Amino acid sequence: MALYIAIIDDDPASRKQYERLLKREADVRTAKGEVLYIDTFGDEEAALPCIRKYDLLFIDISKAEQDGMTIAANLRKKGIAALIVLCSEKIDYEEKYGRSNDFLYHKCPLWQRDFSHYIDLAAEAKKTRPKYLELRNETDTIYVQPDEILYARQEGGYMNITLTNSRSFSFLGSTSKFEDILGTCEPVFLETAKDTVLNMRYVISHSHNSFKMSDGAIINYSFFNKSFIMRAWKRYNEYIFSKKFS
Repeated sequence: MALYIAIIDDDPASRKQYERLLKREADVRTAKGEVLYIDTFGDEEAALPCIRKYDLLFIDISKAEQDGMTIAANLRKKGIAALIVLCSEKIDYEEKYGRSNDFLYHKCPLWQRDFSHYIDLAAEAKKTRPKYLELRNETDTIYVQPDEILYARQEGGYMNITLTNSRSFSFLGSTSKFEDILGTCEPVFLETAKDTVLNMRYVISHSHNSFKMSDGAIINYSFFNKSFIMRAWKRYNEYIFSKKFS
C-alpha cells in the first residue's frame, strides 16, 4: 500500500527532523513492499492545493495567527478525512482545547517509533476511507471522488469532465488515460464511444441509442456498440441489485 504523508510545521528545524525520521521509516517499509510519499510545508496555504491526496497529516503551527488546531478544524470543514496528528511543541493542544474525537495529540518530540505507530493507524483507516482521484491539466489539480463524476467527453487533447454541483474540469489527456485513472473503481463507468465515458449512477433513462443523464444531457452511442453497451448496462443493474441486498 502507498501512503501519502504531509508535515505542516512553521519551525524549519522540526520539519527537517521529521523528514529525517520519516525517511528512515520509509526505508524500513520499502523492504516490506510499502511505499511512503512524504512532503513538508511551512504553512497551511502551501499544502492546500494538494491536501486531499494525503492520508496522514502532522500539524504544528504556533507562530501564525491561526494555530494548528484552527487549521486542523478548517481542514475537517473542507471534508479532509486524513488522520491528523497535532504535535505539541510550544502549544499544548489538548490542554488548550480539550479532548477531541477528530484529532490525535502528541507532545513533542516524536521518534521513529511514534511515526511508525501513526503510519499503521493511517494505513488501517485508509482501507475504509472514500477514494479520491487526482485530475490534472497544465495549471490546475483537483481531487474528486468517483461518485462526483457524471460523464466526460474528449475534445482535442482534453477530457471535459462534468461533475456534481454544476462543476466541470478539463483534464489533460485522452479517454484511455482518463480510464486508467478511474482504474478499479466500482463497475459504474461505461465507455459509450472512443471519446465518451459516463457514470451509470447518473443515468435517469435509456431510450433507443442514448442515455439521459441527471443534468439533462443526452449521450448518444452507435448502433454498432449497442450489444456491448447493453451487456454493461445489465451488469451494472445486477451489481446495484446485489449491493442493495448484500
